[in-house]
Amino acid sequence: FATKELAQDATIAYIIAWADPAHRQESPRLHELGTTLLRRLVASHSHKGIQLPAVESLSVETQVQRIDVLARINDNEENGLILLIEDKVNAHEHSDQIKRYTREQEARGGQVVPVYVKTGNTSRESLPDEKTCGQFLRGDLLKVLRQFPDTGDTIVENFRGHLEHWEEQSKITSRTSFDNLNDRRCEGFYMELEQQLQAAGKLAGKYNWGYVANSRGGDIVLWVYGHQVAWAKDLCDRNMDMYLQIQRRGRELAVRVSAREGEGRIEREHMYAVLPHCTSEPPKGLKVEKAGRFGGGGTAAVARFTNWQDAVAPEGVIDVAKAVEFLVDAQEFIQKVAAQPRA
Repeated sequence: FATKELAQDATIAYIIAWADPAHRQESPRLHELGTTLLRRLVASHSHKGIQLPAVESLSVETQVQRIDVLARINDNEENGLILLIEDKVNAHEHSDQIKRYTREQEARGGQVVPVYVKTGNTSRESLPDEKTCGQFLRGDLLKVLRQFPDTGDTIVENFRGHLEHWEEQSKITSRTSFDNLNDRRCEGFYMELEQQLQAAGKLAGKYNWGYVANSRGGDIVLWVYGHQVAWAKDLCDRNMDMYLQIQRRGRELAVRVSAREGEGRIEREHMYAVLPHCTSEPPKGLKVEKAGRFGGGGTAAVARFTNWQDAVAPEGVIDVAKAVEFLVDAQEFIQKVAAQPRA
């Protein structure tokens, strides 16, 4: 149920619509649910510091002027509010949608509160700027829906069940191994990594994760933005960056290089020139070797850490904290390699 964005738009609009005071007597619990969701959505845009006013009137529309869900709260200037929802399942915001839609609504008059709703697994880096809009993710929706297990409404129950199932399928549990790391759990692994990396604050550079298309059927990868290879121009006649990437759906940690804009491709000879510097004298706890067959491209894997899986899952079960430690050590290593060639 509601696996497509249009169905999800309709479900969210349906729940919000129960906040209309005209429905208070019809179903008090659904009215309370709708009001709670409306209040949390408005409050999610904390940069605007707006709270939901007492709802006197409410109109909710979907797919109006390219906006997924548009709720007009109170039809007066004094305490009127326009809630603008950009709703996503798996896709990301593009083309500054939220900024454009917000400007268009503000030009028509009224106080606009834009909110980005995302129910699919997502990286923090892919979210729009929180100064631009509120952020309301699957966990936020579930916090509201779990407060109302007794509505008796089929649509609400099915929607909560759908989100709960997605949440459960994405968890890294005490039984999760690299062998049973399917797509959902791989995304959950990356989300846990992202959360712990952010909390640790030790990793140099930014990191992000997502789906990458390739000739082998695509991959879900996490990459740590790299460092310019200071010596690459002299050795390889290319300006290039070196970075880490968890690939093969979490099963491999690789050292990759990418050509800077306007520098052309990474060719096999460039990879072979860089390889010895990546594999020589790694620090204790890291084992590095050539990364498979060299083919080249805009980006290319040069080396891989052969003990990634053993270090991260020493007893067969993935330990996210150990993965964070390994990534920090690997990042420090390639940072030194990029700064100074190693014999």
